[in-house]
Parts: sequence; structure tokens; C-alpha cells
Amino acid sequence: MKALVTGATGFIGQHLIRHLLAEGWQVRALCRPTSQKPDDFAQKIEWRTGDIGEPEVLQAAVADIDVVYHLAGVTKAPDGATFNRINVQGTINLLETLIHHGQPGVRFIYVSSLSASGPSSPWSPKHEDEPCYPVSLYGQSKLAAEIEVLKRKNKIWCAIIRPAIVYGPGDKESLIFFKIAKSHLNPHLGLEKRYVSMIYISDLINLLWLVAMNDQPSGEIYFACDEQSNGYNWNHVIAAAAQALKCRSLNIYLPFFVLSTMLLPAQILAKINHRQASLNRDKYRELRQLFWTCSAAKASKLIGYKAQVELTEGLDRAAIWYREQKWI
Repeated sequence: MKALVTGATGFIGQHLIRHLLAEGWQVRALCRPTSQKPDDFAQKIEWRTGDIGEPEVLQAAVADIDVVYHLAGVTKAPDGATFNRINVQGTINLLETLIHHGQPGVRFIYVSSLSASGPSSPWSPKHEDEPCYPVSLYGQSKLAAEIEVLKRKNKIWCAIIRPAIVYGPGDKESLIFFKIAKSHLNPHLGLEKRYVSMIYISDLINLLWLVAMNDQPSGEIYFACDEQSNGYNWNHVIAAAAQALKCRSLNIYLPFFVLSTMLLPAQILAKINHRQASLNRDKYRELRQLFWTCSAAKASKLIGYKAQVELTEGLDRAAIWYREQKWI
């Protein structure tokens, strides 16, 4: 079997490629010219360099491919147009190239996000058949891309995965839990508790593998999370990260108006450093929500998925890796 992985040098992409290689698959990766290729598999796979908007690049990338894992996209952008150009139009470009130039029977697996479905109701984790109400520009772009995928489900076999917060060795986004914990603070945003679903990286990779190998019909959507049905209290995650680092943290309460006043300075600083701010209005809209929880019951029932790594173990593994790499 031969797989094409877009977003191959990202956190999920790297772990996915290592798994595919371990299973004996051939792998082709599509990456940007500026992407840094991981040393451990750089010479073991085929690389295609270019933009997802270039037809010639895509045609060469999809030739003789059995499974496409589409992970490429942006999580931070200055405006909705940028999100749509990369997350939506990029997905359309790849789909249309596969339809017209891919080999018969090719499978397309789109890695979306819980943000596409929007927040859940209190103590009621989201299921795949519920309406979607994304609250951020990022979430809206991921949902729009999902719709484009499903429009073509009769022309190409496809599946959509919506991961909750993904964490583990090598992740720069969930590193924030450890950085906060290392500051010996555990900030509570507002007066109400906030809950999130999470998934350890190896469990997500296993789900991606199961989806590619199953015989379910085209167009299925699966949430990806661990066994904690109602998610985790945001501050419990920070406390668990502190425990993994063997440090104490002090609870402090941060009103949302304080967080909102930090938006402009964060964006100005990011602009000076020529990067996208991690704290921006789009992220702020997501942080305001109380419940970002989902259920993986469908994946369990239809394709036999079962999370193996619980939060404490996963954070311990991540903490060891971060320390070895001197990230914290």
C-alpha cells in the first residue's frame, strides 16, 4: 500500500508516517519548501515539495496512491479569507485532483477538528449526527472543508476525523499546559469550570489507521477522543501537567476582561516577530466556551477503536519528551 500524507512535517503527520512505515507501507509526503524534514525518516519516504494550490504538484503527488491523509492546513491566520484559501480551497484542489487523476479505489481521509462541530451542551458530549455551530473562523473553515469532502463522497471514498485536543511528544500546542504548570500557576478563566475532550497522539494514529482499513461506506464522520466521556476540567489538565513535572501550582482566577485586554498586545508582539499570535480573537471565542467535549462511541462501534492511553500516563510521556528535548 502507498499513502500520501499532506502536512507530513507537522505533529500528527510525523507520528502518522512513522506508523505507516512500521506497517510496511510506502509513503509520499507533500510539504512546503520551508518545512524541516525529520531526520529519522527523511530518507525513508518520497518527498514532493510545493503548494497545495499548484495543479502540477498535486497531480504528481497523487499518482499511484492508495490512501490520502489530508492533514495540511492552518490553525492560526490573520483573517477568514486566509483560512478559506488554505483549509477550504486547498482541500477542494486535492479532491478534484484525486477525482480526475487519482487511481481507481483511492481513499481520502480528511483530518478536521472538533472546532468544526462547535462546542457541546453541558454534560452532553457531541455526537456525529448533531448540528454543527462553529464559533471561530478556524472552525468555520474546517466545517466548510468537510462539506466539500462530503459533496464528493459518491465520486471518491472519503472519511472525516474530528480530533479533540491532541497531545503527546512533539506537540507545540499542548505544550502550553506544561508551560503554565511550570510557572507554578493554574489560572481559572472566569468563574465557571471549563471542560475539554482530549486524545493522546498514538490513539489518534490508531484511529486514522483503522479508518483507512475498514469497509464502512464513504462519507462517515468520526470524533476522536479518549475514554473520559465528559472530558476533563481544563484546570485538572494543568494540575496533571504540574504533577508530571513534579512541581506545585497555585490556583488563580483570571476574569475574562483581563484576557480580552491581552489580545491587542499579543497581536502587536506577534506582528513584530512576523508570526501569528497564539492568543487572538479567534482563539478567544473558543476559550469563552464552557464545554468542548465529544464522544468516540461511533468509532468504537463501527471500526473497533478503543483509546489505550489515559491522561496521566499521556502527560507523563509528554513531559519526559519535552524535558529530553529541553522544551521545558
